[in-house]
Amino acid sequence: MVKLLFVNDSWQEIFHTLQKNKLRSFLTGFGVFWGILILMVLLGVGRGLEKAVLKQYKGRATNSLWMFPGATSIGFEGLPAGRTITVYQEHVEEMHQVVQGIDLAVARNNLSGNYLVSRKNHFGRYTVFGTTDDYFEIDLQEVTRGRKLNPKDEEGSRKVATIGQRVASLFFEPEEEPLGQYILINGVSFRVVGIYDDGGDVNAGYEVVWIPFQTFQEVFNHSKTVDIMAVTAQPGVPASEVEAGVRKFFSRRLRYESGDEEALFIFNKEEEYKRWMGFFAGFRFFLWIVGIGTLTAGTVGVSNIMIVVVNDRKREIGIRKSIGATPWMIIRQILLESLVLTLAAGYAGIVLGTVILELVTYAMENFEIDFGFFDTPEIHLSVVFTATLVLVLAGTLSALIPARKAAQIRPVEALTSRT
Repeated sequence: MVKLLFVNDSWQEIFHTLQKNKLRSFLTGFGVFWGILILMVLLGVGRGLEKAVLKQYKGRATNSLWMFPGATSIGFEGLPAGRTITVYQEHVEEMHQVVQGIDLAVARNNLSGNYLVSRKNHFGRYTVFGTTDDYFEIDLQEVTRGRKLNPKDEEGSRKVATIGQRVASLFFEPEEEPLGQYILINGVSFRVVGIYDDGGDVNAGYEVVWIPFQTFQEVFNHSKTVDIMAVTAQPGVPASEVEAGVRKFFSRRLRYESGDEEALFIFNKEEEYKRWMGFFAGFRFFLWIVGIGTLTAGTVGVSNIMIVVVNDRKREIGIRKSIGATPWMIIRQILLESLVLTLAAGYAGIVLGTVILELVTYAMENFEIDFGFFDTPEIHLSVVFTATLVLVLAGTLSALIPARKAAQIRPVEALTSRT
């Protein structure tokens, strides 16, 4: 009977105790509240930084290599340093056949600077890319209307173009249908066959017009050289392994020192992606350490306060034990009080942290704020669950010492105590 009464009255007693000492309860819980708030905000901000970096990889194969011919910095077999390296389309095709581990290999040429794109009374200077259809398997442009360039465009050297949404909005009125219409590239007429989603991002350089590589070579590139090459590694093959094979192939084919990285600049997107992922894994771990450290400081405060509470309630605990309360019942009561205080303060921190991050996200999306290096912050549900487990653990640990101290109180000593 006594046990049942004790269980039924436990929660009522907890809230009575917290309400009786409101200031003490508030100051005790504030440390936990502040710790979990800092943890939530730090993790949300860290996620915003990570999203900004990952945004740079959106639409790009992460197992890709991007290569740019340069000039030799080392003499080779009597040939002087400073020799310009020239790559042709046949080199790209041969590389694809010779180097093991390559999945896709494409060439891309650029027209930029003084090349004019026009239609009727609209004029603009935009970058014009010439490439094959395989390129769009590496640079994953999302076509929203019409189609991408295809093999028939390449085989027939067709004068067709796929343009970005921003280019389309500048050259065509809202009620006009761009597909099937013609634009002029440096005076040469091209038919628009598709529009891709460039996000309207001028700074990213996506104000681009895409035309078939063979058409580009015949119309604009009289030397038939290649500006940029892109390759992807086959599934399961590291891009670094492909990179070594590519360097070996070109150094032999174009006669330069294999270790001369200035002769052929190679940007390994897979290695960079792995470095960033490793950085953010360490960064998240660091944020958790900082947040949990702050939270630990708060729970130490809870533990100290609970010790004071036990001393204040020594007489009460003695009475409970004298009428049949077991040590476990006393421990459970102290643990519950600590958990309620910790969870209440912790969830307040979780809610406020979430509200702050949502307000930042709302401001960035509705006022079109772009920091470049920082995207909208967010908190995953798994983080909330993890934070809850941390709170439960923190509340339990903070009450263990006070609870054991309370359980060891002897009824006779407690009843004769003046405290």
